Amino acid sequence: MNLEMIEVLWKKTEVKDGHWLYDGRVSQDGYGYLFYNRSNWVVSRLSLCIYLGLKYRDNWLACHIDGACIYKNCWNPLHLYQGSQLDNTSDRYKHHIPTKFCKNGHPYTAENTYTNLKGYRVCKQCMDKSRSKYDAIKRKK
Repeated sequence: MNLEMIEVLWKKTEVKDGHWLYDGRVSQDGYGYLFYNRSNWVVSRLSLCIYLGLKYRDNWLACHIDGACIYKNCWNPLHLYQGSQLDNTSDRYKHHIPTKFCKNGHPYTAENTYTNLKGYRVCKQCMDKSRSKYDAIKRKK
């Protein structure tokens, strides 16, 4: 890793209660991104590259450790681990499932929520209703 890149990263970081919160560019999902040398870099992945000596372009993700951190823009390596897309999706479901409702008023509870491979929540009641309508149309044909 380039020392200049690390300096740029620290200049845009606020340390708060042990969390290293990136205040630079953030994605719509809340994850920190650093634009450096004509490339986008995910800040949490950069952290693991810097502190664990991993290669950035390999097929892995930086995932937050259960209970250690709830901030998506935190890049403290003690709050992260090297994981897969499946690990990340599972963590996203565990950490970020608020007690809200789907567009049809069904609660997003653990029993009523399915998380797809992209990490999006899907209401099981709505999914079942949609599947029933689809099956009814198929039977008529």
